[in-house]
This record gives sequence, structure tokens and C-alpha cells, in this order.
Amino acid sequence: MAGNVKQWVADLYNAHYYAHSSPRDPQGPFSALDRVVRGGSAFDDAGYLRCASRGFKPPTERSVEIGFRVVRK
Repeated sequence: MAGNVKQWVADLYNAHYYAHSSPRDPQGPFSALDRVVRGGSAFDDAGYLRCASRGFKPPTERSVEIGFRVVRK
């Protein structure tokens, strides 16, 4: 599914969080303005088409290259 759309995730984004967090299983910041997007879209270079690719966007942003996945259990 890599390369379809970047995926919104529940994590909040703070550029300096990991410099001060626990190295083991950091939980992410508790407050922030931006949300994390992972992966790459059809508009990205091949190097970004992996789940470890991480960026951020404000939650109000809309784009054809950002989506989400629905998981049914």
C-alpha cells in the first residue's frame, strides 16, 4: 500500500520532543498544533515510500495526497 497516500496518525508533532524524551517507547507530546503524517504518496520520490517516513501537517489541511486507513477488527 506504500505510495497510495500519506497517512494521518493520532500522534501530535513537536520538532524538539525526541531530544528530551525517553529513548525507549516515547509516547509523543501531549499538546501540539500539528499532527504526524507517515508514509509517502504517489506525488513523492521513491525514498519517501516507506512507513518510517514522517512529516507533519496542521489537522485542518486538506490534500489529495493525505488520507487515513480504516481498520476493522
